[in-house]
Amino acid sequence: MAILLLCWELLPRLLGIPSGFLVPLSEALQAGGREGDAVLAALWPTVSAVLAALTFTWVVGVVVGFLVGSMPGLRFVGTFFGILYAVPFVILYPLLSVWIGPGQLSKIAFACLYGFIPVVLTAAAGVRGVDENLYRSARSMGASRRQLMTKVLLPASMPVILSGLRLGGGLVLIAVIVAEMLASTSGGMGTLITAYRVQFDAAAVYFCIIVVLVLALIMDQSLAAAERWAARGRSVTVNTVAPG
Repeated sequence: MAILLLCWELLPRLLGIPSGFLVPLSEALQAGGREGDAVLAALWPTVSAVLAALTFTWVVGVVVGFLVGSMPGLRFVGTFFGILYAVPFVILYPLLSVWIGPGQLSKIAFACLYGFIPVVLTAAAGVRGVDENLYRSARSMGASRRQLMTKVLLPASMPVILSGLRLGGGLVLIAVIVAEMLASTSGGMGTLITAYRVQFDAAAVYFCIIVVLVLALIMDQSLAAAERWAARGRSVTVNTVAPG
């Protein structure tokens, strides 16, 4: 990372790259100091939309995926979602902005659509991938269906589910930024990037990109830490439940 940042600072100067294409890192940071108030004002609409969409995507997506993966009668739902996953959902945002209005709500709805399906599919795959020996061992010890769900299937599939949450979270952030750049009237980092682009203020554009990347990094690394914790918990579950 240090080498990358150093190259970002030096190469535009050494190679004479026009500032309209690439500005040195120091100039992007200076633009951030100059436009700090505007960036802070735009940050909350983006963060609030991401948090709202993540809440729906993660909670509802995991519940639906868990049901689809654990109930054979609902396997067709997973197939249907798999087909929908091939649809480029970006084409739906103009419709959502007409139906709901080009504000915060349509942006959240678009982000929910974008991140929901991968969370469902990953959660369902995680449940279906649980070792059958764990399930049989718990049944032989008299576990009820509720206990099988909460004590066996959910803990054992949690690492895979968290991987899906990382994927869905990244897509939610992308969807929010794209919606803000397309037509959203509620403001946000995407709207600010578009405004600076129209003004040919490349340094400010790069600083906004840095802010978005930091947001994505914080979210991804937080989920990565939770995924590692769940993987350790899964090993404990296997050692506790497995015969012998």
